[in-house]
Amino acid sequence: MRRLFPAIATLAILLSLGCSELEELESSVEVGELDKRGESEYKAGEYQAALDTWLEAFELAPDDDALAYDIARAYAALGNQDQAVDWLQRSFKLTLQPRLDDTDLAPLEDNEEFIEVRKIAGYLWGGAVMVGDEPANQAAEISMEAFDLYLEGRYEESIEKYVTAFKLNQKEWRYPFNIACNYALLERPAECVEWLRKALHANTREMTEDHDFDAVRDSAEFRTLVEQLETVWGRG
Repeated sequence: MRRLFPAIATLAILLSLGCSELEELESSVEVGELDKRGESEYKAGEYQAALDTWLEAFELAPDDDALAYDIARAYAALGNQDQAVDWLQRSFKLTLQPRLDDTDLAPLEDNEEFIEVRKIAGYLWGGAVMVGDEPANQAAEISMEAFDLYLEGRYEESIEKYVTAFKLNQKEWRYPFNIACNYALLERPAECVEWLRKALHANTREMTEDHDFDAVRDSAEFRTLVEQLETVWGRG
């Protein structure tokens, strides 16, 4: 009898759902299965198959930014840069957290449209505009200037701008995080780690995947901070 209970309980839950809720649940399950299949195909180097699978999933979940991003990855792997950039744009219109340092996007590194998308994404990451919050809005504008300086390799000047922005809006964790990125590129691990600690919402996944930190990744200060964060929050 105990073995039958999970099945009976599941049936009871399904029967309690309305038709629309049941359809939504079924669609969600199908999207999840398609997403997993697409990822398996992608990892196997079957990029066209992965693309077809993810496109099928996206038809069922057109608001899913992760699927739009995966489609961009597949197009990039297939060498279709125009479509890759187009789907990246769709992705970050659905979310304010574009992942543009992913090595899967390396084929787009010299694409002018991709560079522009990355720049716009940097603006988004600089802080959302808050209605009626003038200091925060001013900080966001300054952060755009800081990001331009970062792209130009003018890291010291970028740091100065981000510090100014952070003074205006200390709730925005991306400012100290971006300051840390600049210090990492200047190969100054102590300052890098100091500002990472101020980025209260920073997580180990950001730190382990962002290539800006490559120059300081092996420093004792950086390794210690990653270990501490993994202890507190678990692996990113």
